[in-house]
Amino acid sequence: MGLTPENLRSQPRIRLAHGTSSVVASAIRLEGLKTQSEGAKAIADGLKTNPGFVYLKSKLDFHYFDRAINEMGGEPLLVVVEVPIERLDGDENWFSEAEDFSKYSRSERLIRSLQRGQCKHLGSIPPDQIRHVFLYRQDRNSELRGLDWIEIPPDLHVF
Repeated sequence: MGLTPENLRSQPRIRLAHGTSSVVASAIRLEGLKTQSEGAKAIADGLKTNPGFVYLKSKLDFHYFDRAINEMGGEPLLVVVEVPIERLDGDENWFSEAEDFSKYSRSERLIRSLQRGQCKHLGSIPPDQIRHVFLYRQDRNSELRGLDWIEIPPDLHVF
């Protein structure tokens, strides 16, 4: 069964992930995931982002870890959150130049965007919506990519 507006309406919350750098792990545990307009570090690599949103993944993609690590250093950090669906919208970066992002309803934008691997969350995500935090500790170019994640318990601050 694929994603439909009915599926989304039937569940008030959804689990998604945010890829970043271990450099900000302690701040995320204490303050949650912040938007750029609320103090999160902007990554200066030319990718267009909306400063009032936190970008979330429905598919694991090392590109976003690499962006954060190139800017801040550290290791890949995967933050799994459970957020209200009503706070989500499609990520306009995942629509082609030929597609008119504005012609779709919010539900349609969100479904199309999630199917492509990403969406955005309006506003910051508080710490109580964080479900898991994983640190990647292997050679990121190895064949075992994706199997070497270590969960960081909520009471352990190693950074």
